[in-house]
Amino acid sequence: NPLAAALRAQPGTRDFPFHDPRFAAALRDASLLLETPRHFGLHPGGVVVSPTRITDHLSCAPSAKGPTVTQLDKDGVEALGLVKMDLLGNRALTTLEDALDSLAERGITIDLEALPEDDPKTAELLRQGRTLGCFQIESPGMRHLLQQTGACTMDDVIQAVALIRPGPAQAGMKDAYVRRFRGLEAPDPPHPSLRETLADTYGIMLYQEDVMHVAARAAGMDLPTADRLRRALQKRRLSELPELHEQFRKGCEQNGWSATEAQHVWQLIEGFASFAFCKAHAVTYGRIAYRAAWLKTHHPVEYLTAFLNSFTGYYAPRVYVEEARRMGAKILGPDINRSAVDFRVERGTPAASRTALHHRSKNAGLDFPQQSGEQNHAPSALRIGLGLVHGLSEQTLHNILEAREQQPFLSLPDFLERSAAHTDEARHLIRSGAMDSFDHTRPELLWRLHLLRNAPKRPPRGANLDLNQWNACRPGTDPIFESPSAGWSGQGLGLQATRLAPGEQVPLFHAPPSQTPVMPGLPDWDAYKRGHNEHELLGVTLTAHPTHLFPCPGEARMRAAITSPADRRAPMPPRPCGELPVWTGARITLRAWLAASRRVHTKDGDWMRFLTLEDPSGIAEAVLFPAIYKQTAERVRSDEVLLISGTVEEQMGAHLLRVEHVW
Repeated sequence: NPLAAALRAQPGTRDFPFHDPRFAAALRDASLLLETPRHFGLHPGGVVVSPTRITDHLSCAPSAKGPTVTQLDKDGVEALGLVKMDLLGNRALTTLEDALDSLAERGITIDLEALPEDDPKTAELLRQGRTLGCFQIESPGMRHLLQQTGACTMDDVIQAVALIRPGPAQAGMKDAYVRRFRGLEAPDPPHPSLRETLADTYGIMLYQEDVMHVAARAAGMDLPTADRLRRALQKRRLSELPELHEQFRKGCEQNGWSATEAQHVWQLIEGFASFAFCKAHAVTYGRIAYRAAWLKTHHPVEYLTAFLNSFTGYYAPRVYVEEARRMGAKILGPDINRSAVDFRVERGTPAASRTALHHRSKNAGLDFPQQSGEQNHAPSALRIGLGLVHGLSEQTLHNILEAREQQPFLSLPDFLERSAAHTDEARHLIRSGAMDSFDHTRPELLWRLHLLRNAPKRPPRGANLDLNQWNACRPGTDPIFESPSAGWSGQGLGLQATRLAPGEQVPLFHAPPSQTPVMPGLPDWDAYKRGHNEHELLGVTLTAHPTHLFPCPGEARMRAAITSPADRRAPMPPRPCGELPVWTGARITLRAWLAASRRVHTKDGDWMRFLTLEDPSGIAEAVLFPAIYKQTAERVRSDEVLLISGTVEEQMGAHLLRVEHVW
C-alpha cells in the first residue's frame, strides 16, 4: 500500500497502528483515491477574449462555483489563437489600501508613490529580517536572504524577490549572489563577453530578460528568437529546444566561444529560465513589498490590523498579533460592545468611552455598569474582532452588530434577548473575554448563563408573582441575581415574551416567592486558565505570550534526563529567540512556541524539518537534521511550549539553531 509506505517513512507517523484491521481497512480504501482527479480546476483570474461570441470558437460549461468556463485549458485556448490574460487579484494591495484608510481617519495622508526608496528605519527592519506580514518577504527563506544581503533599499528588495524564485535558487545563483554581494567571491560572469550584460546583477542571470540578453550577446540571436527561447524553456516546450540549442551553439561558435563555454552557459540558461521572474514582475512585487515594510515600520498598528483582516500570511494570525505586541501595540480582547467582526484599530481610552456610554445609558433610563480599574491605553491599539471567536455563526455576528446600533448591551440577559445567540455561542463569548465589560468575572457570567438558560420559561403555577417584579426583568436589567426579593427571570425576557398554557393566568397582586436564586461572588480565573480559554477560542492569548502562561513539558523531561551538571546535554538557562545572533557558535537552549514548520526530503531520501520559533523577544529559525528529527519528531508540537537545545550557526549573515535535542 503506497499510503502505508509513505506513513511508515515519516518520523511523525511511523508509529501509527498499521496492524489494526480497522486502520488497515481505512488505508486500503483511501489508497483507491490516489491519482484520481477530484475536480476540474478553475483559474482564479484567467480571462479569454474572443473576436465574436466565445461559443463560436469553443465549448463552455458552468463551473462548480458558478462562473462559465471554457472546456479547453490554457494550451488549447492559445492554440486556437484566442487571447488569454491572467488578471490576478492581490490582497496585499487591499492591505495597503486599508492601512492608508485607517491612517486617514487620524488625519494622516500618505502617498505611496512618493515614499523614499531608501528610508533608514525601513532599511533597519529589512536588514534584521523583521518582515513578518510583508508581502513576498516574510517566509523564513526570504527573511534569511534579506539578512544575508543586508537589504536596505527598494532595489535590494526587488532583487531579493527575484533571487528567491526556484530558478535562481536551484541553479545555485542565489548563493553565488550572496557571496558576491558580501565580497566573498568575485562577480565574474560565466563568460568575459557577458560582463557588461550582467554588470547590475553581480555577473549572474537574475531575470527572464537576462536569458534573452545573454542569448543575444553570446549567440547573436535577434530578440524575437531569444524570446522564443525564453518561452520554450519557461513553458517546457521540449520539441522546440533541440533546434534552439543548435542555433545557440552555432552562434556561440561563430562569436569565438569554445564548445565547453557554450554548453556551460546553455546549462545555466536551461536550469534557470523555467522558474525565473521577468523583471517587470519582480519590480511590481518588490515595490509592494517595500511599501508594506515602510508602513509596518512607521505605522505598525494600522498596517498589521489591515494585514490581519485581508490575511494572506505565511503564519497563523496569532503570530502577527504577537508581532504587533512586540512592536509596541496594546492588544485588546474581543468586546461585544466595541469589536467589529474583523480586527480594528481602536483609539482613545476605553475608560473615557465607557464613561460616555454610562451617561448615554443613564439618559435613556438604563444602567450601564462601569468597570473598575480599567486602564487607559496608547492612542492606537489592536482590537480583536468578534469573527475570531470560535463557533459564532454569521447570523449571530449580524445580530450583535445590528442590535447594538440601537443601544449597547447592558447585561447578560439583555445580550441573550437581543442577539438571539445560542447558549454555546454565549459561552464562547464569555470564555474569550468578550463580556468582561459587564463587570462580573467570567465564572460568574458562566454561572448566570447556566441559570438563565435553564430557568423556567414562565413563572411556576401558583408562584404568586407580582407583575411589577415580573416586568422588572426588562432588557438591560438582571434582578434575579441582584436581590433575594427578585422574581423569576423568564430567561431574561419580559412578560410580553412569555407564552402561557391555554386557560393559564398570571396572578397580579400576590407577594413574590420567598426563595429565588442568589448570585454567588466567584473569583476570576488565574492567568493560566484565562490564557487557555483564549487560546482555545481565539487562537491568541491576550494578556501575555503563551511561553509566559503555559507550562513546558520539556522542562520535566530535561530534569529527569540530566542527573549531573557535567552532562554535556545540560543546557544553559533559556535564551530569548530575538538574541540568537548574540550567541553565534555557542550552545544554547530556547524556550519557545512553534510558529511554523516545513519538512523536506534530503538527497538520501530522509526527512528533515525546519522550525520557526518565537517568544516575546522575536523570531528564531532552527533546523532538525534527519538523525535528530527521527529521535524527536513526536515532541515538536504546535500546541505546547517547546524546550530546544542546539548550537547557533551563522550562514553569511543569517543565523539559525542547529538542533541537538528537543526535550
